[in-house]
Amino acid sequence: MSNLEVLDFSHSQQVNSFHDIAADNVSGVIMKAGQGLSMVDETYQDRRCRARECQLLLGSYYFLDSGDGAAQADRYLQIADPQPDEIVVADWEVLRVSLATAEHFVEHIHDKLDRWPKFYSYISFMNERNVPADSPLRQCGLWIARYGPVSPVPPWAQEGGWLHQFTGDGVGQPPFTSPGVVGNVDRSVWLGTADELTAWWTQ
Repeated sequence: MSNLEVLDFSHSQQVNSFHDIAADNVSGVIMKAGQGLSMVDETYQDRRCRARECQLLLGSYYFLDSGDGAAQADRYLQIADPQPDEIVVADWEVLRVSLATAEHFVEHIHDKLDRWPKFYSYISFMNERNVPADSPLRQCGLWIARYGPVSPVPPWAQEGGWLHQFTGDGVGQPPFTSPGVVGNVDRSVWLGTADELTAWWTQ
């Protein structure tokens, strides 16, 4: 078993070389596709093509905003056009987004793709939300931002593993940078095998 790393970034990071990223023991990249009902990350499609050329696991995340969750999901699918081998992620980390909005988003993704998206947030945010036992969010694999050794993962973390973001914006555990990316970059780790990560990526 080895620790496999995944990077995530948006238009706010300058990415110069996916070949250098892949050579830095990085297994996959997750890139922002958009946010809410208006914002599109214009860097996504070009970076997606470049990452695929380097045989990285790849995919996208969508930053949820207040408003109609199903409409945001439709916009996400239109922008990202996710392929069967690409991860899809609901990024819920702001208080103005209701539980209902997040639930409608992930339900709509499931209805369209016949698979649940992953659910990303900070450990403190997850532990503070009152997510009911029958919530569709509990069907989603977890990608958790936890920059210190404290705070256990939510008890509803699935047995199939979870992705741990251990540094972001220069906060958390080093390393904070990666070859191929200018400045700090968010880094996550998968505590398992490459085959397990690949299976989890799109299950």
